[in-house]
Amino acid sequence: MTGKYDIKVSNNKFTYTLTISRNITIIKGDSATGKSTLIQLIDDYYRTKGRGDVQVVSDVPLYVLGDPSLWKVSLSQIPASIVFIDEELAEVYKSGDFASFIKNTEHYYVIVTRENLYMLPYSIDEIYYMKESGKYIDAKHVYNELHRVYSRNSFPGKITPAKVVIEDSNSGYQFFVHAFHNGSERCVSAGGNANVTETVMENLSDLTLAIVDSAAFGAYMSEFDEYVGKNEQIALYAPESFEYLILSSGIVKMKDLRKMIDQPYDYVESNRFFSWENFFTFVITESTNKTPLQYKKSKLNPYYISGKAFHDIISTMDIINFQ
Repeated sequence: MTGKYDIKVSNNKFTYTLTISRNITIIKGDSATGKSTLIQLIDDYYRTKGRGDVQVVSDVPLYVLGDPSLWKVSLSQIPASIVFIDEELAEVYKSGDFASFIKNTEHYYVIVTRENLYMLPYSIDEIYYMKESGKYIDAKHVYNELHRVYSRNSFPGKITPAKVVIEDSNSGYQFFVHAFHNGSERCVSAGGNANVTETVMENLSDLTLAIVDSAAFGAYMSEFDEYVGKNEQIALYAPESFEYLILSSGIVKMKDLRKMIDQPYDYVESNRFFSWENFFTFVITESTNKTPLQYKKSKLNPYYISGKAFHDIISTMDIINFQ
């Protein structure tokens, strides 16, 4: 499944609106914020075949995962849908088996949870929480909206970091070591998302910048925010992925590239790519194969740190001073 979908679920007391554009969306919120009510309304609508007081507006089917012992059968039999999973089914979505299984399904998944799901590569941009809006409230009506929990850049203006923590140790890290003056002394690889927060805390300076791929950092964002997010000496830069930055620079030429950058949801097939990071890595690898721009994730092609190509890439990150 591909696409971006606006959904509205309502009855005579509640109205929910949400937009789903990736294969994994996380809804957070404290108790009594309406998360489970949303799931219940969707379930009621389909159970009564739309003959009750619940109204659902959606261009694709919605499905509420029920019996935890039959989840594989259910997900195998239903047509391409947006699947809602309540936090009562944590035993299902917290399992490695679930992560492996949904990788190859056509569905989008909306998971209600207060936990961090480390086995799933979900984006910072697709974490939401329930928030009541006063815009449509009266004595009998409560209007619930979903608001993003985190913004992609947690700092204003252009910054000059004294220390830089890069999530990986592959091409992205190799690029930034070259980009920053005294890069080998200034840049540190965290060796993976799970180590970013600890590595930042070990490398505090006048200003420490953490660079992560937002496409897969969602599960680690709350830990980062809790321990270092409010420290004025720490900044977070979270582009979609390093491959996305290269493609955004325009140095790779291919048909429909601008549309892919602006509207990835129309191109990222949920049964082929577990995250948008996977998609952009595939696009750049395939489009540059057997050319001077040939891209490999494990080792950076010197082309990307030379001449105009290098300057075009760093120009996409105009919030960072690389001096």
